Amino acid sequence: MTQVFSREIILSKKQRIVIDTDQLPAGVANITLFDKELTPIAERLVYVNSDKHLKFSIKADKVYDPGQETELAISVTDGQGNSAEGFFSIAVTDSVRGIDSGLFTPGIEYAFNYHPHFQRNLPPKVLVKGLENITDTERDLLLMVYGWSKFNWDFTPAKGDDKQLANYDLLNMRILYASKSHRADRSLNLISLEGPSIRHLTTNNLGEISVPLDSLPDITRSVTLMPNVKNKDRASGSMLSIPYNEQYFKSNKIFIPQPGILSDEYNISLPYQKYIPIGEKTIELAEIPVFGHAREKKVYRDQYEERYKNSHVISIDPEILRTSFDLTSALNQANLGMGGLLIVLDGQPLYDQPFDLISTIPMSEISSITVLKGKGGFARYGERAKFGVIFITRDLNSSLMKVRTKWISQNKKDKMLVPIDIYRKTIEYYSPTKFDLDTDPTLQGRATILWESEVYFDGKEPVKIKYTNLNHNGPVVIIINGASVNNLIGAGRASYLVE
Repeated sequence: MTQVFSREIILSKKQRIVIDTDQLPAGVANITLFDKELTPIAERLVYVNSDKHLKFSIKADKVYDPGQETELAISVTDGQGNSAEGFFSIAVTDSVRGIDSGLFTPGIEYAFNYHPHFQRNLPPKVLVKGLENITDTERDLLLMVYGWSKFNWDFTPAKGDDKQLANYDLLNMRILYASKSHRADRSLNLISLEGPSIRHLTTNNLGEISVPLDSLPDITRSVTLMPNVKNKDRASGSMLSIPYNEQYFKSNKIFIPQPGILSDEYNISLPYQKYIPIGEKTIELAEIPVFGHAREKKVYRDQYEERYKNSHVISIDPEILRTSFDLTSALNQANLGMGGLLIVLDGQPLYDQPFDLISTIPMSEISSITVLKGKGGFARYGERAKFGVIFITRDLNSSLMKVRTKWISQNKKDKMLVPIDIYRKTIEYYSPTKFDLDTDPTLQGRATILWESEVYFDGKEPVKIKYTNLNHNGPVVIIINGASVNNLIGAGRASYLVE
């Protein structure tokens, strides 16, 4: 945000201006055109010194086996292809549990060169690919389209046709595919199950009709629009709609909670609290003590046992979960099988290779397993649940998974929602040995595989980094950020699969 050039020009003919930017750092420059009153008229953004840009080369095999030792060979060069020297941070993250490879993750170059100067309405595909990874022509086109603006200082209200106001008290209906050449039967039946009631309607030549909502009975909660099935020229389809006032429903004033009034703050004598005198013909009985026993409240192990309490539902004993080595042995101890049953993990059904995913979950993270036999889950989960459902609930507070940011779709194969884990301990945590990974359950669910905050590149040989890979299948994301000794910044990004 430093002014580097200013010149007064007369737009009587084509002007060509040359600005020396050799001494400027790489980044976005803002060019603004003013009138003689120094009022801005238009502006655009342009990227200067694109050759002052670090480029990373991350070499790794495209596919690795689970638990295999991985080696990355990383080298960095400047815009002219010369090896660069500097300090960089390197993060290797499990894309399923941590950073999604399809989401935009701002790096050091975006933070320094583009934000907050560039517009924030860039296409998501551009952000995911990275502005630092596109060509100069593509970047200049984006800056010209999304970084260009024209100022309008005429604040007089524009004269135009008033927008037709929507009537939110009408129920609008029309026959689909109705035209002048194809006029279907214009008779429709508006049926309501509350009541029940039937109204016979006739549309106009365009197949449209509107009915006031207050003309319907007060008990009406739902209506169905049906053509006349006895007419051979009946409509093939019909539609009804109610205008939706979006601004009204988004108003914060609607959701302001009102203060409650406790019953003891006002004195109202209820009828049963009044004294009823005993007449002469009334026989007064002696007091009879009645003793009752409080009903023991049933404690459900999870929400599914409570939800399907009237069905054939079984929850595995916590002791079995604690002593079982894996999920299969826990089901076998409880005399329950997995054949043909749908697996639901933390409320999300797993349709594609579910056992491969749940087999990687340590038993220490599972808080409850509930099995629903029969077709009780068919209405909610469809045909796959016709033989039963296995509900697996993880206790995210019992391990490192207790900290998470938000739920987001990460695995594109089965569209399962999984939590993003955040865990920052010591630098040694990110480089555990293979023995620690096989024995320590807290390390098996980690999102960040490797984290090095300061890795020195001498500009001579590529830096080689070794670490133990994931124990399960999925994509891995590599992110590098940093600056060279001659003040060039850069960000690198790569990924590979563990299969």
